[in-house]
Amino acid sequence: MIGTPFHLLLFVIFAAVGVVALRQEHGTLAGMLLAAAFVLATTWLRYGGVLAAGRHYRSGRGDAAWRELRLVPLRGRLLAGGVRAYYHLLRAAVLVDREEWAAVLPEGEAVLAMKKTKAANHATAHGAMSKALVMLGENEEAAEHLRLARSMPHKPALDSLLESVARALEPPGD
Repeated sequence: MIGTPFHLLLFVIFAAVGVVALRQEHGTLAGMLLAAAFVLATTWLRYGGVLAAGRHYRSGRGDAAWRELRLVPLRGRLLAGGVRAYYHLLRAAVLVDREEWAAVLPEGEAVLAMKKTKAANHATAHGAMSKALVMLGENEEAAEHLRLARSMPHKPALDSLLESVARALEPPGD
């Protein structure tokens, strides 16, 4: 499992035993162990704790997801494209749950800046941004993001968020 303490423990063990094997002149064993440590390190840098954070979030453990997301190195810049979009969408979702509205906007913008990502990711980013903007009182901008989110293919789970934004944008008395 990527991004777990077990993953880190395996990396440390492989690297340490690999160095010991190298010093003991067991080149083949050292090479295998150091290669395994390299693969684990590369995997962690490319996927970080994003997949673990996703599991936590889907299980209703937003605080655990946030802890994992905060450990991702360089704010996700080294992540593979699709995982990078997922990273920013997870951050936006957790921030919406935490009602940290201003912090949602840069996460959505990061997803929208990615040209090679699914339209559903853009729709989700627009949806999160519309929620944040309506809560910040920026109703015109919120309405535009809502319109864009609705116009794109998206997962049905996004519909309840979009409907809550639409209700918030309705003039009083309607």
